[in-house]
Amino acid sequence: MFSATHSQAVSAPPPEILDPTLIPQHHYSNHHLPPSLQFEAWREMARPVMELAVPEGTKGEFAADIRAWDLGRIAFTRSTTPACGIYRNERSIRGSSLDHWCFVAVKSGTIETTGKGVTSVSGPGSLLVKSLHTPLDGVMESTTSLCVFVPRDFCRERVAAIDAVEGKVLSSGLGRLLASYLISLDRQLRWLSSDDLPGVLAATQSMIDACIAPTADRIAAALTPINATLLERARETVQNNLMSPTLGVDSICRELGISRSRLYRLFEDLGGVVHYIRSRRLLDAHRALSGGIDNRPIVEIAAERDFLDPADFSRAFKREFGYSPREARLQKRPPSPHLPEATLSSERGGSLGDLLLRLG
Repeated sequence: MFSATHSQAVSAPPPEILDPTLIPQHHYSNHHLPPSLQFEAWREMARPVMELAVPEGTKGEFAADIRAWDLGRIAFTRSTTPACGIYRNERSIRGSSLDHWCFVAVKSGTIETTGKGVTSVSGPGSLLVKSLHTPLDGVMESTTSLCVFVPRDFCRERVAAIDAVEGKVLSSGLGRLLASYLISLDRQLRWLSSDDLPGVLAATQSMIDACIAPTADRIAAALTPINATLLERARETVQNNLMSPTLGVDSICRELGISRSRLYRLFEDLGGVVHYIRSRRLLDAHRALSGGIDNRPIVEIAAERDFLDPADFSRAFKREFGYSPREARLQKRPPSPHLPEATLSSERGGSLGDLLLRLG
């Protein structure tokens, strides 16, 4: 696929020892190339999916990165790409044998596309639906996005429904739910084994069915991944608002667009939503006290996390960790070590285009 000049465009450092049970992961990067070669190399790599046009005024540097997981019948990618123009015309469509749908969730930046006389802007949290067999014209900022590539026969009973939303940005509740599912899947894939593939495929198909062509039966069939996605969003909401005095059941329900009773059910296995918020605030206070990074009085650290009664905070802290806040500060316990990231490989075989051609 690559010319001699750009044959190393998707290489990466030699892989470390790989766990053969993990889902195959590929790493495509041009960071190691001289800036003058980066854009042309990346354009060649991306050609099976879309054509790229470098924006005016760019001085040549175009460092981009894609991590891709081969899920057998579908592929999942996480890409970080500088600002550029994107297009796909009839000529490039005729030269490609790919006819997959792309469900794109933007994590940062924006993607603006024009099609069928309509301009759509996809930003963080929304979902863009595109086909590799239809024209494309647009621009994107420096963007980090997640994409699942789905052959038409993967959702053959939903072809008409997906075609009806092709080229559109789904910013409704169900569209954002599918985007959240992709974000959650991105966090988990690096740890999943090949034995998990049937469950991942079934959950992804159910989520697409429920979110693109919702019926009572399809939503019921997708209830497990939907609940898992809602729980992940709820936990993110808690983490992002630990210092907010308004964090509580009502604010989380508003953020997720669900009822109080459903939120309570989501947190049943975690001891309840109020207990979860309290535990996360205690853990955050522990990090501040034991990490040696916050030397304010303990009462201020507690009040910032909505523990307004010092005695109540001290009792809750000791129940949670087995020692007092003062002891935590004096001991300055080191933070818990992070798990190492899964090893990466660019030696799994072929280019991104080769991976997409294998789907089905």
